[in-house]
Amino acid sequence: MNDKHEQPVTGGIFLFYLVVTAVLCGALVMVVEVLGSRVIGPFFGVSLFVWTSLISVTLIALALGYGVGGVIADRYSSADYMYGFIFVSGLLVLLIPWIAPAVIKLSQPLDLRLGAFTSTLLLFGPPLFLMGFVSPYLIKIAATELNNLGRMVGGFYALSTFGSVIGTVLTGFLLIAYFGVSRIFDIAGSLLIILSIGYFV
Repeated sequence: MNDKHEQPVTGGIFLFYLVVTAVLCGALVMVVEVLGSRVIGPFFGVSLFVWTSLISVTLIALALGYGVGGVIADRYSSADYMYGFIFVSGLLVLLIPWIAPAVIKLSQPLDLRLGAFTSTLLLFGPPLFLMGFVSPYLIKIAATELNNLGRMVGGFYALSTFGSVIGTVLTGFLLIAYFGVSRIFDIAGSLLIILSIGYFV
């Protein structure tokens, strides 16, 4: 059953905004993942356990987001919903520095492996899960012609991956060196919220 507010691609400006969405969300997924090491690392050590937890939680959250987002996109295919989910993910990213102390305190009594995984899951799982909705929504919104579906899917995933590379490089090489971790979370969350508001405006 399709949502009655289904919105087709209506022009170049909207398509360009979808491209910006793919790149920016791809970048911010990696920003959140890389910053995770600076949030939980001081408590659990910047070790194999921490990076295993970060990578695993990121992949699990995105996989669930792709699956659930695809189902929701088929039912409610308007871009309004996608940018609503992006807005909520931005709020959750903004909350990370505020709730991190309590989550880490709750997780520290656990085994080192389980503690690192639990704190990572609670802090970064929810926003990454919602960001996983973006890819299936982008494809659902933009797929107006089945003949071009393969090219379009490949293009959006390429753009998202390109954004991920940019986010990883900027965070690891520049942002952490010049900004505090909390400030970078503020920037990332604000960009997601601005992206959502920009669509509705």
